[in-house]
Amino acid sequence: MYRKRYLIALLICIWIASLFAGCQSTGRTAGEFIDDVGIAAAVQAKIFDDDLLRSLPIKVTSYQGEVTLTGAVNSRKAKNRAEKLAYSVKGVRRVNNHLKVQ
Repeated sequence: MYRKRYLIALLICIWIASLFAGCQSTGRTAGEFIDDVGIAAAVQAKIFDDDLLRSLPIKVTSYQGEVTLTGAVNSRKAKNRAEKLAYSVKGVRRVNNHLKVQ
């Protein structure tokens, strides 16, 4: 329970910080930027909530609903699960799975 509260607080802080970073340099509207931050945060939360993936260094980014996963995982199963979790988030149109199996 404490871990979920911490994660939610962390995601909110990231979202707020992202708002201050501005949309000017990306060419996106504020709404599009917020949507992408929300998508990336939701995918990251699902990864953090997964027993197989939570301890792995997976980075999630999103641009116009296209999610990119980067980092290292310890098995093909983990790579596939991360992709499946990303696709399960509302608003995700495509997943670029660049996770390396080590």
